[in-house]
Amino acid sequence: MSKQKAIVTTSNTLAVLIVIGIVIAANIIVGKIRGVRVDMTEEKLYTLSEGTKTILGELSDDVSLKFFYSKSGKDTPIFLKQYAQRVLDLLHEYEVHSGKRVVIGRFDPKPDSDEEDLARKYSIEGQQTQLLGGERIYLGIAATSG
Repeated sequence: MSKQKAIVTTSNTLAVLIVIGIVIAANIIVGKIRGVRVDMTEEKLYTLSEGTKTILGELSDDVSLKFFYSKSGKDTPIFLKQYAQRVLDLLHEYEVHSGKRVVIGRFDPKPDSDEEDLARKYSIEGQQTQLLGGERIYLGIAATSG
């Protein structure tokens, strides 16, 4: 009976090692494939239209998009954090399809910081939160070209 247990244990160990090997091999293969992107959202939120892809592919000048978002703000509502992440994901798609002609800068304007001054330079003003004495929350994009 103990010989059967040893065989079962050896079989189980071998099966686990095979599964681990398959996972590692799959990871290596997927890691080698670059540029393959799949939008699995139901609404195809991150799928660009053909017209947008054409425009991005034909850009003659570099475009700089500066994304201002109060990521570290303690008063930033969760829905705004989720929305900002969706915007960043979309901007990343622009960057990918533009052949690196679109460059994304991310800024977290904190009170009395250089990022806050830069946001104001581009006329992006923080909005006061409703909490008494709440901080200002920034969400905006500035685009420059040429």
